[in-house]
Amino acid sequence: MEGAYERDDRWLERLRWRCRRGMLETDVLLQRFLVRHLDGLSIGDQDILAQLLELDDNTLLDYLLGRRPAPLNWGGLLGRMGE
Repeated sequence: MEGAYERDDRWLERLRWRCRRGMLETDVLLQRFLVRHLDGLSIGDQDILAQLLELDDNTLLDYLLGRRPAPLNWGGLLGRMGE
């Protein structure tokens, strides 16, 4: 499970790399979020981000744009991603 990885620079770099997506809209939203928030994410939010990055681009974009209701524990992070 990825949440079990040691939280070091390599862990954050893996998250950053996984935020590079094939769909431009999703990529832009994730890259903007990373610039603003990655360094300040709690471990819990890092875990949620890792879960979100397991989704396909279309599903993730639907959550980011509010076109699909997200699980409650993802709401706060998704809200910051859409800022």
